Amino acid sequence: MKIDAVALVNILKSEKEAYQELLDLAQKERELIIEGDTEGVLGVVRATEHLMFVVRDLEDKRLALIYKGSDFNSPRQTVDFSSVAKTFDTQTAGEAKLLKDEIRSIIKDLSETNETNAGLLKRKIGYVDFMLGALFPDDNPVYGMKPNPQSSSPKLFDGRA
Repeated sequence: MKIDAVALVNILKSEKEAYQELLDLAQKERELIIEGDTEGVLGVVRATEHLMFVVRDLEDKRLALIYKGSDFNSPRQTVDFSSVAKTFDTQTAGEAKLLKDEIRSIIKDLSETNETNAGLLKRKIGYVDFMLGALFPDDNPVYGMKPNPQSSSPKLFDGRA
C-alpha cells in the first residue's frame, strides 16, 4: 500500500474544517429558529447546501487517494483506517488518527444539533398550525343554505361575525 500520507492528512484537515463550519452553521440556525428569523434560516440553509458539496468533494478526494494507493481495484471494497495508518510514520499516523477522532466528534455534535433544530422547527410549525386553526375556522359558517351548528372546536374568532 502506497498512500500519500501528507495528502491524506491535508484532506482530513480540510474535512475537519468543513464539518466544523457545518456545526457552526447548525448552531447559528438554532439561534435563528428560536428568534423566528426565517430569512436568516434560509441563508443558513443555502450556506449549508454549499458546504455539503464541499464535504462531498473532499470525501471523494479522500477515497480516491486511498484507493489509488491501496491494493484494492474497486471502491466497493473497504479499507479500514488502521490498515492505512500502519503504512504511515508514527507522527503522521498519530496526526491522522487525531483528525479522524476530531471529525467523528464534530459529526456527533452536528447530528445532535440537527436533531435539536428539527425538534424546534416541529414545535414552531405546530404552534403556527394551532394559531391558524384558532384564528380561522375550518368550516365556512358565514353564508350557506342550511344553518351551521356551532363547531366542536372553539375558535378565537367566530367566522359569522
